[in-house]
Amino acid sequence: DGVEAHHATSEEEVAVGPKGVGGKSTTRTRTRSEIKGTSIASMEPPKSSPALAHHVQPSAEDWSRSIPFVFLLDPRVELRSRLKSSKVWHQETEKEFFAQEKEIKVPEDLKDEVRAFLKRRKALLEHFLTVESTDLSSSSPWTFSSTELAAEKMKEIDGVTEETKSHLIEYLSCGYPLAKDAGSKLHFRWAESEGGDFQTIHHAFDACQMVLTAALLEMCLASRAHTASVANTGNTRNTGVKVLLRLSFSLLRQAAGLLIYARDLAKAAKLQNVYPDSRVRDCSEACLHLLSQVALSDAKSITVAIAIEKKSSNGLVSALAHDAAQVFENRQSDGDGLRPKWKFYALWKEQVCKSLALAFQALHNLELGEGGIAKLCSSTALRDYNDVGILSRDSYDGCGKPSATADHAAYDESCIKFLSETARRAERENAIVHMKGTATSLPPPVKRGLPRVEEIEPGMPAPKECVIEIPEDASKDGKQSNNSCFRRTMVYLAMPLLALISLMGAVVWLLLLPLKLIPCLCPVACGLQLLWEAIEYMLKAPLHACVWAGS
Repeated sequence: DGVEAHHATSEEEVAVGPKGVGGKSTTRTRTRSEIKGTSIASMEPPKSSPALAHHVQPSAEDWSRSIPFVFLLDPRVELRSRLKSSKVWHQETEKEFFAQEKEIKVPEDLKDEVRAFLKRRKALLEHFLTVESTDLSSSSPWTFSSTELAAEKMKEIDGVTEETKSHLIEYLSCGYPLAKDAGSKLHFRWAESEGGDFQTIHHAFDACQMVLTAALLEMCLASRAHTASVANTGNTRNTGVKVLLRLSFSLLRQAAGLLIYARDLAKAAKLQNVYPDSRVRDCSEACLHLLSQVALSDAKSITVAIAIEKKSSNGLVSALAHDAAQVFENRQSDGDGLRPKWKFYALWKEQVCKSLALAFQALHNLELGEGGIAKLCSSTALRDYNDVGILSRDSYDGCGKPSATADHAAYDESCIKFLSETARRAERENAIVHMKGTATSLPPPVKRGLPRVEEIEPGMPAPKECVIEIPEDASKDGKQSNNSCFRRTMVYLAMPLLALISLMGAVVWLLLLPLKLIPCLCPVACGLQLLWEAIEYMLKAPLHACVWAGS
């Protein structure tokens, strides 16, 4: 069990051997002496088995265990905005190819390859749209009346991830047949988070966007599994059912692997040459790397939450939380096209993990009789959370489309309550029991032999086999529309005036309607033709404005 791997030394029953999709997990009971003699590193879950963590046969108790201290990023808004017009834009790409088909002087077999490529691209987009409409359309959390229904949903999600992987491999393996033909170029258009729509003729841009969309889809499914409730267990105070959290754990690791692969695609193709320098972009190497860190850190935070719920030793929980915070050590600089909302989420979750690590280290030091060190650790944890964590959280909520603060209200309350109580306990016990001066510097982190929780490699074709390098002057080939929001705002504000103009046009049209009976040869009728056209334009003023805003 990937989630339980950190705590296997205290369990009598552990999973042995990976379970393939559709197979059965194999477990056997081991004595405590056997477990004690086994190193923690040897219990590391195999990287090649992404479904291992949630395919270990759960017990009845696992279904009823509700895990607090968990909050996962839910990029559903970003996913919907990316997919909203994807089908229409794909049809435009197909029409562009059909229009060029007779003019492009290339062999028929190459044209057949392009048709096959467009067909596979369409199938992948339709798969994304189907999953989004089926599993993510409702804002309400998943609710299962029985564990059997929840288990069936888990199998269904396994099938979705396998189908996504299959579609991606087919799409990436066929490449882009026209990539090296200078006489035939098709435009690929995507909606990015904060930079507006962007389109370019370079296939690497489309490939990275596809892989990023697949990763966002898995992160959305992981968030929905975390907030689901089974037979009234979970989702009462933003907690998660232990069995479904195992599914979230696997999905997040798979998403991290896809994001790292997308980063490697962008690096192999030199995708930065496509974008203008000032543009905030979803598919920059820095942004994809940051989002992979977010997914992996969220996965590790699940192990922290389960360790807390199991009442594991304070030293172990501190080491796990510190390990989750270390994921962000190699974060890119702010000037590398990072999306602000994801950046603030990373800063927030990093500080939460750091504060939890210090707070549990304080409890660990109290057990060792080091009251002065415990007091410093706990007070630092609370102070940094209030100064950095809350500020980053509020910035995350306010960036882009505002996030619902109610989604993480219980998580925030749990964190601040625990950190405050730990700080008061450390100060009280040090004053009454230990009576030691406050330490002047923080101690080193607690060390434990933890197994590595890493991203799951997606098993895709090598990046250099899927894309070709983009020339340095490629930014001139791109087209972006950053003013769509501005246009819609202007139309929204001007709509009352436009409606009034349309109403006036309707009145004038009715008054001048008898003139339509005048013969066309009449000079008066000919002179009124321009006025008639102007009135017709007034009638359609709201429609023209809506078309302009959506263009």
